[in-house]
Amino acid sequence: RWHSEQKLLKRSKRSLHFNDPKYPQQWHLNNRKSPGKDINVTGVWERNVTGRGVTVVVVDDGVEHTIKDIQPNYSPEGSYDLNSNDPDPMPHPDEENGNHHGTRCAGEIAAVPNNSFCTVGVAYGSRIAGIRVLDGPLTDSMEAIAFNKHYQINDIYSCSWGPDDDGKTVDGPHQLGKAALQHGVIAGRRGFGSIFVVASGNGGQHSDNCNYDGYANSIYTVTIGAVDETGSMPFYAEECASMLAVTFSGGDKMMRSIVSTTPGTCPVPFAGGAAGGPAVTKLSCLSFQYEDRRAKWDTNQAGFRHSHQHGFGLLNAWRLVNAAKIWESVPYLASYVSPALKEGRSIPLLPRELEVSWNGKSRRPSWRHVLTHTHTHTHTHTRGRGRGGLGCQSCSGRYQRGSRAQARALQAPWAQLLALRLGHWPPPRPAGDAVPGARPCTPAAAPVEVLGVGSTWSRFPRTGALGAGWQPLAESLLSPPQAEQVL
Repeated sequence: RWHSEQKLLKRSKRSLHFNDPKYPQQWHLNNRKSPGKDINVTGVWERNVTGRGVTVVVVDDGVEHTIKDIQPNYSPEGSYDLNSNDPDPMPHPDEENGNHHGTRCAGEIAAVPNNSFCTVGVAYGSRIAGIRVLDGPLTDSMEAIAFNKHYQINDIYSCSWGPDDDGKTVDGPHQLGKAALQHGVIAGRRGFGSIFVVASGNGGQHSDNCNYDGYANSIYTVTIGAVDETGSMPFYAEECASMLAVTFSGGDKMMRSIVSTTPGTCPVPFAGGAAGGPAVTKLSCLSFQYEDRRAKWDTNQAGFRHSHQHGFGLLNAWRLVNAAKIWESVPYLASYVSPALKEGRSIPLLPRELEVSWNGKSRRPSWRHVLTHTHTHTHTHTRGRGRGGLGCQSCSGRYQRGSRAQARALQAPWAQLLALRLGHWPPPRPAGDAVPGARPCTPAAAPVEVLGVGSTWSRFPRTGALGAGWQPLAESLLSPPQAEQVL
């Protein structure tokens, strides 16, 4: 038996500490005011998952890579300036446009920690590159080059831009841009496929809808929307059927905005869909943290809840990283494209809707497969703007209505690509298996409903059912002239 005087011992918890002066204002990373309302990333950092070994390229108006928060993580080998045709993506500020958008995105992704300057990036261990392409005239070929530039060096392409968010513009990638997105997904990242993250848009106040955005409803992109600190849809946010998930951004004037790096004075509030896109360049899967109860949520046959406002929910870094550890790769993408169908039918006044079905059972391959996406190109003539719409019903019985033509927006004849229907994602069920409560149909036989008043269904050109197990397209996927055949 022995005795000794007891002294107080000083011990510290093994947690992260940052000396970056604006880190306490980065509530989306660690929300001390409202615990739980953040992306839950600090636990991931504590396990040394910081994005090391991954290169993210910001396709934008340039990246000021000489500032203290970006320079140590800058990747010159993944960068390029398409506006000036040189390797340096340094922005060219002027009196009208500071051209800091790309730099802010880069800082949100990979700002260096513990340098006593500004902020901390979501993936502060990753490398950051820049492609300057939005500071001058933009063509289809320039856009295509940007999507595939250094695609064996760059892993993730952050594209927080798109067509005008004015509620009347229907646009997206053109022929070369589409082919470049497809080629990047097939051949980029050393054969694992480039990851393209796009923002859903900031046209909510104009009743814009990201179904009109061909970048957002492409099957080759990850579409991310924005929520404010309360988890609600901000006034500027857009909604659409192709929304994959959401993450935090700013709200109205009473809400806190995202803080990011920029040249000069720090910090700079950063809001809008553009602030949400960079935050998920390292968070590439889905999970729920909590739901906006005011949004409309539907449950699909796989048991996943989806809404046009929030996709499959708010991204949670902790759950995503753990899911990635046990993730099983899916088979290669394969496709079937139907022949062109011309209906020439009018929508009746009552019941003011027309359902058109096409059954591809006789054309589908004999082996079993899993349907993942369906795309439909339609051309309709309407007598009044804003009076027509499109809807799609899956074989599981779930119905989704697409966006309507804006009353002040689209000129007749109205041509629209029926948006990618992520809410229809079924469980991995082979075609022909019975689904409780659903009417029997093959994946290629899902009806497309055309809604409206006094409209004419003039053309039904293509229906493409995409999934694993259909005929391989290894040759055509790499050939730009044939890329249009895969919808």
